[in-house]
Amino acid sequence: MVARESVVRNLFVTELQAEPGTEPRVIMRPAPDYWDAVRRSIDFAVVDAPGDTRAPLALSGDMDGVILVADGRSSQSAGFEARRQAIEARGGVVAGVIVNRWNGARSAA
Repeated sequence: MVARESVVRNLFVTELQAEPGTEPRVIMRPAPDYWDAVRRSIDFAVVDAPGDTRAPLALSGDMDGVILVADGRSSQSAGFEARRQAIEARGGVVAGVIVNRWNGARSAA
């Protein structure tokens, strides 16, 4: 993983990098010392993680808050509730929910 400064002042982006032609693999585990160092260095950090994997759950207890994104077109509330419970079981705090109704279609503007 590489943290680099973006074009926006004081915004750093961490990206997973892999050798060309290989699939990146990451094992996530709690790292409170790392996140304490981040808090001392950066005012605001965002960890964007896919909702279809359990790997980011390991970090949820290290975060100040977790914002879940729900598909507003789906009625799969049981899975969403299970994700919330899994985060809280690891010491995470669900700070909010965003309901996304984006359908992926581009507008003809």
